[in-house]
Formats: sequence, structure tokens, C-alpha cells
Amino acid sequence: MELSTKSLRERGNRRPTAVIAHRGFSAAYPENTHEAFERAVDAGADLVETDIRLSSDGVFVCHHDPTTGGHEISSLSADDLAARGIVPLDEVFDRLMGRSRLLLDLKIKTPAFASSVVKSILDRSLGCQVVVGVRSVEQVRTVRSLSEDVVILGLLRNYETFQDFYREGGDIARLWEEHLSEKCLEDARCGDHAVWVTTRRGKGIEPPGMVDDERMRRLLGLEVDGVLVNDPALAMKVRQATTPASLP
Repeated sequence: MELSTKSLRERGNRRPTAVIAHRGFSAAYPENTHEAFERAVDAGADLVETDIRLSSDGVFVCHHDPTTGGHEISSLSADDLAARGIVPLDEVFDRLMGRSRLLLDLKIKTPAFASSVVKSILDRSLGCQVVVGVRSVEQVRTVRSLSEDVVILGLLRNYETFQDFYREGGDIARLWEEHLSEKCLEDARCGDHAVWVTTRRGKGIEPPGMVDDERMRRLLGLEVDGVLVNDPALAMKVRQATTPASLP
């Protein structure tokens, strides 16, 4: 499915629900690795998601947790991290751009971090190919001041702040599956904005991104605009089986 910046910002009943590979094809391969990213593309995922942190020498790397092997990510150099199997973001750009869109989950919550990530995206002229996942309204303001093209996903804990998120230039709300209801969807859309869902039965019950056929069908029935899942092959199979032939 071809996704333009415009279509990402639109409601899902105008196109099939986007499948976003959460940390790559992490159901079958080590998360946030080249193998997981490549297999997600092979499975047909519309976007590949990865978490972004910063090494001690200022290199963006793909890793979810703040530590690895008992060491802070921010205390280790890019070379040290690479030796531990942690991938630099630039390598992901080199391998995936032109083949898939990327969603970058900014794990550091400061506006300065958001600014530095977006500037690196713009330096590569990738503003139309990358979705930036922010964690505060302040980060929205920073990203939008740098680019009108970058699509902004709100990874906000407090859903009541989505009105401010949209007011500052945010594009898509992210909800957790366990919070999902028609009322919650309506509130998050604040009119006609897109909503993506990270699958999970509940915090502490199962890891983020877990899904099965039945739950995937429910999400499609609710016409959510995107789903973040660990198994993009399963999600694509269900989507293909349930998408009307009239849709692209």
C-alpha cells in the first residue's frame, strides 16, 4: 500500500489500516535489529518502527531500554554499542529508505532531543518519509517549527492533552489497545484526526505489540488508522482477508 504524507494524516475509512512493524518483525527476530527490520519489509509492513536513543558520542541508535548489559546507553560510544549488536540509526536510513517508511519513537523526552533527531532527518532530505513519535506537546512544537512535512505521532500518556497536541501541529494520536472503546477513539480523534493503536491486552499482562487474529479483526472493525504489532505478517494476512476489494 502506497502511503503519502497526506494519506497518513487522513482517517482510515479512506484506505486500509496501516500495519506498523513494532521494533521490526520482533515476534520472530531480535527487536530493533537489521534482521527484524528487513523481515518486516519482506512481510509487507507499511512502516517500520524503532526506538531512538543517543550514544555517549552523539550517535542516534535503535534501542528500547535505557540500559544494555547493566550500562546506560548514554554512557557507551557508538562503537561500544555496535559491538553489543545495537544498530545506528544512520544504517537503518541507508538500508530502508526508499523501501519503507520509518516511525521513530523518541525515547528521550526533551525538546532538544526532538530537535536534533529532526535535523538529522532533514539533513538527509527524509522529511516526507519519516514519522516522528513524540512524548510531549513541547516536542510537537519543536518538531513542527522545523518542518511542515514530518508527520508527528503523539505517544502521550495523558489522552486529555491530544487537543493541545493537535493545536500545536500534531497529526496522529496513539492509543493503547487496552484503553480502546468507541468513546476513547472519538475523543482521541478530536474531530477527524487519525488514530493508531499499539496492541497489548494490558500492562504487565503481555508485552506491547502482541496480537492475534481475533483482536486484529476487532481493530479493523473499529476502523483504526494504524496498528503497531510485533507480527506484521499476521496483521497483513488479516487485513488482506478483510479489506474490501474496492480499497487499494
